[in-house]
Amino acid sequence: SLATGRVGCFIPAGGATARALLSGEVGKRLEGVTGGVGLRAADYPLELREYKDSAMMQWHSDQLLYDLAQYELVFTLQNEGDSVTQWKDRDGVVREAWTEPNSLLVIKAGTVEHRVTPITKGKRQIIKAVFVVEGAKKYPWFESTMQY
Repeated sequence: SLATGRVGCFIPAGGATARALLSGEVGKRLEGVTGGVGLRAADYPLELREYKDSAMMQWHSDQLLYDLAQYELVFTLQNEGDSVTQWKDRDGVVREAWTEPNSLLVIKAGTVEHRVTPITKGKRQIIKAVFVVEGAKKYPWFESTMQY
């Protein structure tokens, strides 16, 4: 993993959290933001992730798990930490944001290089969800990513 010190787990499908974050309504709103068409929740489970005590994630682009467009949604539940999410824009300029609780960050997998800087105080909890274009097929390595 590119993450150091991060802990997490998969969130069971079928619960209230999954119903809220993986709904068709979220897919439609995501289409409006991204210009994507036919977006639906992927087969990949929701992940709860917590960063504290020096946890960080190195520079990376999200791994493509499907053969069509894949969007990763990062919903910030709690953020009492001092780390920030950084990304490189089209010109290679590093931008950053401290993600507020109840905020959503959307990243198209395989495109934007980004990272989470080391946290030195507090903690940050997020839920990651994955949406894909209808009809997307899993790449062979999909199953190898299904572990915590």
